[in-house]
Amino acid sequence: MENKKIKIEIKDKKDIKKFMSIFDFLNRQTKYINLNINKQGIYITEMCESNISLTDIHIKPSFFDVFEIDFSAAESVETDIFLKCLKNYKEELRITIPETEAEKFIILGNETQEQKIYFEEEKKQQASVPNDLEYETPTKINYKDFVNFLTIANKDTETIKIFQDDNKIYGEYTKDKLTNKRIFGENANPKFEKVKLSIDYLILLKWIKGFDNMKMYFKTDYPIKFILKNKDITTGENININYIVAPRVDDD
Repeated sequence: MENKKIKIEIKDKKDIKKFMSIFDFLNRQTKYINLNINKQGIYITEMCESNISLTDIHIKPSFFDVFEIDFSAAESVETDIFLKCLKNYKEELRITIPETEAEKFIILGNETQEQKIYFEEEKKQQASVPNDLEYETPTKINYKDFVNFLTIANKDTETIKIFQDDNKIYGEYTKDKLTNKRIFGENANPKFEKVKLSIDYLILLKWIKGFDNMKMYFKTDYPIKFILKNKDITTGENININYIVAPRVDDD
């Protein structure tokens, strides 16, 4: 009788790059990640080491070319090691997890080579998304424009202000008494006033590749929530990323 296992494959280079970028993003926040894999897909919910940001990710089975699950797995892996191994498989990626009672491990590979990564003992507690955050209608923004603005601002400032004015959402920072401002989206909720955020946590968004648009959920004095979704013409929405960042509590 064949042993039970989890078998996952990605064959498209763009999808591999997108999958890899998610772990590149996570690697800049936390040393260990908890992977929860079941018939509904791969779930990752992690709090950054400083407890400023929280990431909740769901990658659905439809994103993968092969997604065969004989059992469910909830394991911890060192993010940096996992990412370094992923980068060896840019043409084709196969992920296998055998069900074993002894040493537990995950195998990354393709037709010509494989690498075994041993799972860690429970290095960190599972993070959880607060269920009492009630937001208003989201604002759709251009992800690339937002990231470009953050990349420029990151050279000049430690914080940026996000606010709404005349139904538009702006990003703003000041350097040498000069104000730099850019529009990210329209149809902003008039109840939202402003939020000040550390750019160190916002700039991490640039490591997620292959997404064009993003939604931002605002509420004054609340953490700001960013949502990125990947959609396929035939299978529909197959990746959902929620990134929540706490506001800076200090004077303007």
